[in-house]
Parts: sequence; structure tokens; C-alpha cells
Amino acid sequence: MGPRADLSNSTLTDENLADADLSIADLSNADLVGATLTGTDLTLAELVDADMNLADLTDANLSHANLTRANLTNTNLRRANLSGANLRDVQGMTPAQIRAVAITDATTKF
Repeated sequence: MGPRADLSNSTLTDENLADADLSIADLSNADLVGATLTGTDLTLAELVDADMNLADLTDANLSHANLTRANLTNTNLRRANLSGANLRDVQGMTPAQIRAVAITDATTKF
């Protein structure tokens, strides 16, 4: 795994991906249920329709990532950088809940 990795449709349930460089990776439709992604670089990653239920993204960098329709139910986004990220139609968390725990800016799309 690394930058630009194609992990679309992958099953990564309960995997430890802490501090990995997954920038520009394609994780569309990936099963990331319970995955540890603390400190992971997901800059510009494609996470469309990804299932991140119970995933830990504490301190992860998701700036400019595409999380359209991602499942964020019970996802830990504490201090995650979501600046410029596309969070349209995400499931499991409201924009207010995300803003309360993560880093967002005027370019974050809800």
C-alpha cells in the first residue's frame, strides 16, 4: 500500500493502517469497518461509498478527500483534517457532529 494505491472494493475490516500514506488512494466502496487509520494520510483519497463504521480516524489527514455517501456511523474523526473534503450525502454523522470534532474550513462540502 502507498500513495495512489487502488484499494477500491477492498475488505480492510479491522486492519491497522495507522500512519500509512494512502494519499490519492482509491478506496471507493472499501470495507473499512473497525479499521485503525489514526494519523493516516488520506489527502485527495477517493472514499466514495466506503463503509467506515467504527473506524478510528483520529488525527488523520483527509484534506480534499472525496467521502461522498461514505458511512461514518460511529466513526472517530477526532482532530481529523477535513479541509476541502467532499462530505456530501455521508451517512451516520451530521455536519454539526463532524464540525464539533474534526477540522473543517469554508471549502469543506456538506
